[in-house]
Amino acid sequence: MTYPGAPAIVLAIQRAVCEHYGIARAELLSARRDRRLAWPRQEAMALAAARDRLSTTLIGRCFGRDHTTVLHAIRAVADRAGRDPAVGARLDLLRRRAESFVKDMAEGEDRARRLSYVDRVGLAMHERSFAGRPGVPSERLRPEAKRSFAGRPRT
Repeated sequence: MTYPGAPAIVLAIQRAVCEHYGIARAELLSARRDRRLAWPRQEAMALAAARDRLSTTLIGRCFGRDHTTVLHAIRAVADRAGRDPAVGARLDLLRRRAESFVKDMAEGEDRARRLSYVDRVGLAMHERSFAGRPGVPSERLRPEAKRSFAGRPRT
């Protein structure tokens, strides 16, 4: 289950880790302690702690865990990364992928805002081009198109 107040970076880290290890997000957040799930979960928690300096309590809630579990994950990942350079390289890769996911999410939201504005402007132009023409019944226009952007009926 997803924590409702989860920051975008935590969701992006979870997505990057899940894609890298080929596991489902539900498995990452599950209570299972299999090695194939525990290590990716620990990496994700450590990345979240290092990335935005979020509190361990918030990170724990985002993963359905206690804050002490997050502290253990941070220590375990740091210890293993110190012994194995491949772990450090993998963490850098996952960090970059998560940042690109956050960037894509932000661009997608911006694109949606722009499109909704274009849709509103296009709808108003469409309404003006057909308004008052014979043979074009007004019911063909959507009811919300019969109002101005301010919500008042047009004069």
